[in-house]
Amino acid sequence: MSADKSSQLLLGLGFKKELSFSNFVSPAELNIPHRLNHLIFDQAVPFLYLVGAKDSGKTHLCSAAYSVAKEKGMNAYFVCGQDVRQTMSGEEFLGYLEFLKEFNFLVVDGIEWFSGDSDFEFALFSLFNHFRDAGNTLVVSACDVPGHLSFSLKDLVSRLSSGMTQKIEVLSDVEKKAAISQYAEQRGISLSDDVLSYIYARSSRSLGALLEVLDKLDHAQLLEKRSITVPFVKKVLGW
Repeated sequence: MSADKSSQLLLGLGFKKELSFSNFVSPAELNIPHRLNHLIFDQAVPFLYLVGAKDSGKTHLCSAAYSVAKEKGMNAYFVCGQDVRQTMSGEEFLGYLEFLKEFNFLVVDGIEWFSGDSDFEFALFSLFNHFRDAGNTLVVSACDVPGHLSFSLKDLVSRLSSGMTQKIEVLSDVEKKAAISQYAEQRGISLSDDVLSYIYARSSRSLGALLEVLDKLDHAQLLEKRSITVPFVKKVLGW
């Protein structure tokens, strides 16, 4: 299989290099990034199942795990379930199995997208068995626990239920504001409390939507060379 064709599996919507363990906001008492980093890279847990509702940060953590693996020189790969399901058939995905089995660290974000299609389900089942037998690392994420997803392959549900599961909670409003402030600071963007409150009151409350707002403001600020004020936000976002 050619490198160009196989690289289509790692699609831009799923992985973002700037999403790291260090900039994931988690309640102090949980410290999810530290826990995951320890489980995956210190204890070398062979299979980890991340579960959480939409906007809980599963993709962020999957991207972070992949980035750390690459930094450590591991032969790692990232697959976005949604992108794969929307761009190819289950039969086509089966053709990629041998390519994916070449890696010793695989992240599959959003495995719920593979449910309801026998080929996709068998492919995931085959990947799990291969990584388990080879002693390699497999990290997956889903919106719910295996038994609550629409998988028809019962053996797959059993396999997915056999490893360590980490639940990821959706951030509270206070934690989302803290996350936006942290992302802005890391990118050299100054957001006053008034601006942050104005954005939060008018934007969608999903963290993804808030980060898109931050991207737009950052781009506009660079073009116009202005500080970010409430009037500037109104102008850029049409609020």
